[in-house]
Amino acid sequence: MQVPLKYNIRALIWISLIYLASSKIASAPIWYMIPTALVFGLPLFFAIAYSISVYRSRNVLIFNRQGVLHWLHSGRTVRYLFWFFWCLAFSYLLVAYMATARLEEWIVIFLAIVLFPIFYGSLHRGYANEIK
Repeated sequence: MQVPLKYNIRALIWISLIYLASSKIASAPIWYMIPTALVFGLPLFFAIAYSISVYRSRNVLIFNRQGVLHWLHSGRTVRYLFWFFWCLAFSYLLVAYMATARLEEWIVIFLAIVLFPIFYGSLHRGYANEIK
């Protein structure tokens, strides 16, 4: 499987941004981490929010409107807040960790990003052959 060029360009931009952000973390003031955590945490949060919305919407439709399961599956606000703060904490820790990463770790991270679509594509094709 050939890796799409747009994916490689986005991966290179992401690696460059995380490298720049983590290289400046030691000398930057503490307020520098807030926008940095937002920049790296928001895309993750948006992916999770989409997943929550799709899952919850499907489950709300299949349960009785007066039932307990409908009530449990219709409340999303608390879950969104939890995942938002989780994404911010994760991105903060990611940038803080990457400030101490050695060259070998950067190479492994870059290879993981580049090799992901290859493994995903081969597994996806394998699963697609198994589904009726």
